[in-house]
Amino acid sequence: MQQNQFKDKLGQFKQVNKGESPNDNNKELYLNIIRDLIAELDQAKGDIKEKNIILAQIKEADQKYLEAQGTPIIRHVLFTRHGLCSNNQKNYGLAPNSTVEESALQHMGKTDQSTSKLLSNAQAPTIVISPMIRALQTAAKIIPKNLQANLSIDPALSENTNAPSGSDIRSYDQLIQMRKDTSFFTSPLQKILFWLSTLFYSQSDFDNLKKKRDEAIDILAIAGHGITDESKNEDACRDVTLTGQQKIEKTNRLIHTAGNNDLWLIGHGKNFKAFFEATFGNESDFDYGETRSVYTIQSIKDNVSPGLFSPPYTLVVNQETGEIDGVYTGITKGVKVATSATPLPQEDYQGSLTTLGRGLGGKISPEGQPGNPLPQPNSVTMNGATNGNAMEPVSVEEGSRTDPGKIAIHVNVI
Repeated sequence: MQQNQFKDKLGQFKQVNKGESPNDNNKELYLNIIRDLIAELDQAKGDIKEKNIILAQIKEADQKYLEAQGTPIIRHVLFTRHGLCSNNQKNYGLAPNSTVEESALQHMGKTDQSTSKLLSNAQAPTIVISPMIRALQTAAKIIPKNLQANLSIDPALSENTNAPSGSDIRSYDQLIQMRKDTSFFTSPLQKILFWLSTLFYSQSDFDNLKKKRDEAIDILAIAGHGITDESKNEDACRDVTLTGQQKIEKTNRLIHTAGNNDLWLIGHGKNFKAFFEATFGNESDFDYGETRSVYTIQSIKDNVSPGLFSPPYTLVVNQETGEIDGVYTGITKGVKVATSATPLPQEDYQGSLTTLGRGLGGKISPEGQPGNPLPQPNSVTMNGATNGNAMEPVSVEEGSRTDPGKIAIHVNVI
């Protein structure tokens, strides 16, 4: 969109003042702007410069809309699924700690030319990565080379699966132990998968996996990020036993203790889908290379509880070209976040966070902050959870992926 035309459209937003309800005309204008920008993004195939301009306009439109509605942004969170890892690559669940397919890695080699435009604020973001190799490989490809950030790894972002392909297994002995620890009576399919995996794979396969993991970290270091791997022993980053609900709660703690800089989470589809379903009621799958934004916002209407806002689009790294394409969903969703006066034990969080190394421009502590302890997290949980706080969905009328012309309306938060 021409810059003058874009600025003219942003100038049509009407400021909502304290005590006033959100402006439906603002919402309709915002949805139309985003729809047009996503269409232009997909039309700009092969033109990285033009795509970058459009990506920046999308983020600016988000910011101006939320400000106009009286819900300014506190922080911006990105959820990115790893690159292509098909069922063949996973050997239908048997291949331990499956990696990204080589063709996708090659195509993502130029993605970092655009990914800084995914961020609202590229100054010292916090980047948290799943411990699994395919997430590390993806991070090595898509994190901009000149970005100064704080980087850590957290098992809370590991995949929600019981198969060997979704487990952070680092040696054949570890695979054997996991097979022994799995009961046939309580988890028969999982037991069979681990048993078959021990037949098809050997220590030499894990040696190759280690090389791929080391290569991913080396790429980050060579790119100027100053990454060093301080988790050299096999079990340092082993996927701890976390339930899906615990991962959601820990993800929420990451979001609500991240400070005001951007937070970028790089992980897995089932894990992120569970978070979006529990938080926004969004049951759609994450595509390979898909990035969704979530904004933490403050309502000037009540000025008490923060909220979360999910914009009406997703951005996807095309696994065949490495370019960023867009999907207009026509759906906006918001939730209020109620916080409890009773904090969860800080060691419960810190015990799950493993240092990957030295951050992009700052030392990373086990708490995930550059040289500082993590603020004591409040309890933040989902609907139906019993310990601590609840996140209550706001009334929402949904648009449709198949009918993007249908305007989405949600109230109370925005």
